[in-house]
Amino acid sequence: MITVRGLEKRFGAGGRAAVDGIDLAVPQGAFLVLLGPSGCGKTTTLRMLAGLERPTAGEIRFGDRVVVGVGTVVPPSRRGAGLVFQSYALWPHMTVRANVEWPLKVAGTPGRSERVAEVLDLLSIGELAARYPGEISGGQQQRVAIARMIAPRPSVLLFDEPLSNLDAKLRVETRAELLAVHRATGATSVYVTHDQVEAMTMATHVALMREGRVEQFGAPLELVRRPATAFVATFMGTPPANLIDGPGGERHMYRAESLRLDPAGDLETRYTETTPLAGRYVVAGVRDGQRISVVTDAPPRLALGDVMRVALPDRPDAVFDAATGLRR
Repeated sequence: MITVRGLEKRFGAGGRAAVDGIDLAVPQGAFLVLLGPSGCGKTTTLRMLAGLERPTAGEIRFGDRVVVGVGTVVPPSRRGAGLVFQSYALWPHMTVRANVEWPLKVAGTPGRSERVAEVLDLLSIGELAARYPGEISGGQQQRVAIARMIAPRPSVLLFDEPLSNLDAKLRVETRAELLAVHRATGATSVYVTHDQVEAMTMATHVALMREGRVEQFGAPLELVRRPATAFVATFMGTPPANLIDGPGGERHMYRAESLRLDPAGDLETRYTETTPLAGRYVVAGVRDGQRISVVTDAPPRLALGDVMRVALPDRPDAVFDAATGLRR
């Protein structure tokens, strides 16, 4: 279990908080995704978990053990956590086998050869053991980095946008492999991404972050079906929900599936694009600078800029306060 209380990080005296007092309780064996736009604090949070950044305030526990707290800062090498960087960070002058063995050698772990062979087989890269990083593909380098991370049997696995350098096909394949590794180790995983598809397909828990704070924490479908704030509603889901100003100043949320194209519809937009989505189509238009998305069975015969009318259901899917953004 990972417990975070009042975690804060400020860069420079009196600087803006990159992480602003977050609280999290992640169950043992969970796969937590820290999700959010660039600059929201997710990578800084991960680096504090890893011990690469020292918090300005707050506490971090791995299980019952305090790794950061008042008078306590456990160094990275003693936290029992493994980290995969976005850039892989493999030693170019070492073979694949030597890269994976390196943390075991530093720790003086017995039975190193057997453990290295075990994790190479788990990642299906045993045949690459004698090669160097420059002689293998990016996807294979990613597997080597993961093998090196899990070789010492850490209780916490940390991933800093590990798939961002891979092409679309490899991203899908590697997501499945990462989940297999997570299940095989039984460790608690924390994974940073800005890609909500990765969050929805991999996470048991999601912490959606905004401006250094956790906007909502819960199961992925909970954030989609019952967003706590207007920000969550417009960030989660494919496509995200539509927010439309209500008659009383509040903001009404409509899922794209709740809307329909109708020549007699009361919402006028300007057509921009149609995107295929799992056998259906997402039709998008712009109204007063705001994107409006509708899921439909058939693509409309419209040209860019044509008027597109949208019919609203009798009731919105959710209503948010205009001032606070909180769900009513």
